[in-house]
Amino acid sequence: MHTAVAVDSCFCNPLPKSGSRHDAIQLYTEGDTLFTAMLAAIGTAQQRVWMETYIFADDEIGRRFARALSERARAGVEVRLLVDAVGSLFQFHHSLGRDLAAAGVQVNFFHRWHWREPLRYNRR
Repeated sequence: MHTAVAVDSCFCNPLPKSGSRHDAIQLYTEGDTLFTAMLAAIGTAQQRVWMETYIFADDEIGRRFARALSERARAGVEVRLLVDAVGSLFQFHHSLGRDLAAAGVQVNFFHRWHWREPLRYNRR
């Protein structure tokens, strides 16, 4: 088991350069800071936004992401959203999905769950 100090210290060592101009890493420890950065990145996207998430809730932050993704899709940016169907089972409302799709966002679900096969993903 690692202590928080030991785990944090591994992030302090510089990573080797990849030779790419896209080799910067930012570590976020608070959701608010992360969400602000993600929304800013989505808002400036010119070619594509591919987002994958475990939970996409129809709450304040979820609607902020939905607006940002929809705006980019309407601007001609390729926007794909992959949502974990189990993680968002009671969080992602159909109306939210319809609004995103109407704006041009490609919404897909991973791990679709069906009541007829409740143990399908229980691979113990």
